[in-house]
Amino acid sequence: MAVNIHVYLFDTLKNLKIEIFIGLVVFFTFNWLRRVKNLPPGPYGLPVLGYLPFLGSEAYRTLHNLTDKYGPIFSFYLGRKLVVVLGNFDVVKEALSNNKIMDRPKNPPNDLLPDSTSLSVSNGLIWKEQRKFSVQALRELGMAKSKMEDFIQAQLNMLMEEIDSKKGNPMNLDQLLLPTVSNVILTMLIGKPLDFKDKDRLFLNKMLQTMVVFFRPTRLHAYFPSLRYWMASLKIWGYDQAEYYMDKFEKFIVEQIEHQKKTFDNHNVQNYIDSYLLTLKTKVEKVSSFSEKMLKGNFQSFFSAGSTPSRATLEWCLMSMLRYPEVQKAIHDELDAVLGKDRRPTWDDHLALPYTISVIYEVMRHNTIVPISMLRCTSSRTKIAGYDIPKGTVVMTNIWGVHHDPKDWDDPFSFKPERFIKDGKAVKPQAFIPFSYGRRNCPGEDMAIIMVFLFFTSLMQRYSITPPDTDLDIKQVVGVAKLVILDNVCLKIRC
Repeated sequence: MAVNIHVYLFDTLKNLKIEIFIGLVVFFTFNWLRRVKNLPPGPYGLPVLGYLPFLGSEAYRTLHNLTDKYGPIFSFYLGRKLVVVLGNFDVVKEALSNNKIMDRPKNPPNDLLPDSTSLSVSNGLIWKEQRKFSVQALRELGMAKSKMEDFIQAQLNMLMEEIDSKKGNPMNLDQLLLPTVSNVILTMLIGKPLDFKDKDRLFLNKMLQTMVVFFRPTRLHAYFPSLRYWMASLKIWGYDQAEYYMDKFEKFIVEQIEHQKKTFDNHNVQNYIDSYLLTLKTKVEKVSSFSEKMLKGNFQSFFSAGSTPSRATLEWCLMSMLRYPEVQKAIHDELDAVLGKDRRPTWDDHLALPYTISVIYEVMRHNTIVPISMLRCTSSRTKIAGYDIPKGTVVMTNIWGVHHDPKDWDDPFSFKPERFIKDGKAVKPQAFIPFSYGRRNCPGEDMAIIMVFLFFTSLMQRYSITPPDTDLDIKQVVGVAKLVILDNVCLKIRC
């Protein structure tokens, strides 16, 4: 009798567990399928995880394919977050011009620096105050002016000395471009570059190489933020390395701030930290977003966003010269005709070099260095393209998709620099949005274009670039920016 009771209880508990499991599946499935009326169409994905497992390593291509199926605007869930994807220029223009789609979502993928916030992750009046200050400060420090060109020329001199020392032999150009380009940004932030062999410079190189993949807007921690700490503890998918480098990067930033405090002079503002410290001292409003916590975050945002995409753009420009030798020859011919072999290019020369700058634009379109822009979210219920979008919805812009839309680009998968030339001048069509669109686009757009132009034209004026053999092995890293690794190329001084 006792045995039968135990068997009965065991079977009852077993059946109860099955019923609970089925109930939970039904509950989550019901909630998953219960969508707001008049949402954009889109795939359902899986309970709990949503469509996240299906995005793949090149999510921008997956999103572009879904645009072909569902239209230029569609929706799905990533984790428990409703996401609306913008896939062509018309919906991007409408959505990113909407004041109700100006915010950043909570726990954005680039917010990994301990105990900090920044203008890139802030919203409302805080974002407006920090962006206005930062853009003005960087302009006064030389962004888009001749002073910044001096920073760039100094780094170019170092870079060319290193390249010349290789005497045309195969080299890892990536290892040189990384510190060179980011040293320009570092000079704006702390007032000086770091020697290539400096221990802090070596750390920053490794940090940038590591963190590029963690700032990607389709990373797991953007939709399951609490998992980030568990994955770091369990050393899953490199999250322990991300924590390590962000902790160490915070210490580096704090050291720079403390150093600037000791040498601070109200009448001699030398860099972004100085400018921020001056504002902290003189700000009289009772309510202000200025703080050292914000300064740390802004430093991280400008350093990361200024270093990696600019370097990636330059590397794709050089890779395109390897892929299209006829384009390299045309650039050499234009540079020789306008500059000769000796006079270094300046930003003022860009108007006289329409083909060269059109090549840069086509590289930025064809490869789309930042394929998915930083995420936005709705601050209140709104409409996009006639669809109802609830408050708190994440808005994802597939810039790569916009740049490969046949509606705006003839033969979009072909490399055609001439598409940016009209009546002998370089032009930028509306659908060309490598820095995103609207009031919340990248604040460093002008600085990035000038940097890439000066680096690229200077290198092309002096060198021809070739692969060491006939096989061109293209290695890519896809993160917040799409990088190509130039680890085996030859740069030879032109005769």
